[in-house]
Amino acid sequence: MLATVVVGLQWGDEGKGKAIDLLARAGALVVRYQGGDNAGHTVVLGDETFKLHLVPSGVLHPDVTPVIAHGEAREPPIRPDNGLTSWAPEGVRKIGDHLRIEGDLDIPKGSRVTGNLVVAGRLRIGAGALVEGSIKAHRDIELAEGAQVSGAAVSRARLSVGPGGWIGGPAIAERGLRLSQNAVVGGPSLPATVSATEVELAPGATVYGQISAMRGARTL
Repeated sequence: MLATVVVGLQWGDEGKGKAIDLLARAGALVVRYQGGDNAGHTVVLGDETFKLHLVPSGVLHPDVTPVIAHGEAREPPIRPDNGLTSWAPEGVRKIGDHLRIEGDLDIPKGSRVTGNLVVAGRLRIGAGALVEGSIKAHRDIELAEGAQVSGAAVSRARLSVGPGGWIGGPAIAERGLRLSQNAVVGGPSLPATVSATEVELAPGATVYGQISAMRGARTL
């Protein structure tokens, strides 16, 4: 199958969106294979103006099928007002600007916790939960599907980020670190380092920054 590829050779603003919109009308598929939502492609159709960020600009042609490929990065937004239930763990000692918890901690799904957490044991953040702050645990840290942490995540053992999970700051694990499908560390305006003995990246996982892995990084 023949394909036409459009590649920008500078830091954006070359007019790729306009070129793709013109070329796409002759194709069956239009594929955005890399990039992030910080991009902006403006397309004018009649009296209407469309500002596109994630989808390819050829999406407006009725006979063309748009495709978002694995190389495209998405930055999940912080969601302070999306119906999450505020939740405070029991047995908390406040030390400076940190909340310290002795033993293990399980944050219920759909909860919102405000503050920096230091957990003496294992930390598990339930599906869709949000921690507005940084997290540190002396054992494993696990983010379930769609869980978010707005700051850094530091584990003295292993760190696992579930599908669609997000860490807004550096992600550090003294042992292994695993990013599941579509998990994100950092963002276009929030560069963040990933550091662990070994790093595993599932398809669609994105790191906005450097990866440091003593035993190497591998895709799953």
